[in-house]
Amino acid sequence: MLIRRSIGGFSHQGLEPICPFSPQRNAAQTLPKQTPPRFQPENLEYNKTILMRVNEMAARKCCTPSQLALAWVHHQGKHVCPILGTTKIENFNQNIEALSVKLTTEEMIELESFTSKD
Repeated sequence: MLIRRSIGGFSHQGLEPICPFSPQRNAAQTLPKQTPPRFQPENLEYNKTILMRVNEMAARKCCTPSQLALAWVHHQGKHVCPILGTTKIENFNQNIEALSVKLTTEEMIELESFTSKD
């Protein structure tokens, strides 16, 4: 995903806000197709492990993996706001329910540990 850094004076603890949309995305689609590293065969088993761990945590939290992901974004701080994109009201309602998923500091650390290659 290409990101465009926001122009302006907003900064929170050295972080700049980012926008997940970029006009450059259309230009990037004209470049030769390259398989992102996360989809390459050597990463498949690693990604399956991450998916399994996320699914297990979502089950413990009584939410969907998507709601858990949105809750993680929401818990990043007031300087981050997920932008929900959906065309179905049922998906919108499910996304809004992610606001009720509360994550402890320990759960945030656990989620972030899923992607560490240690």
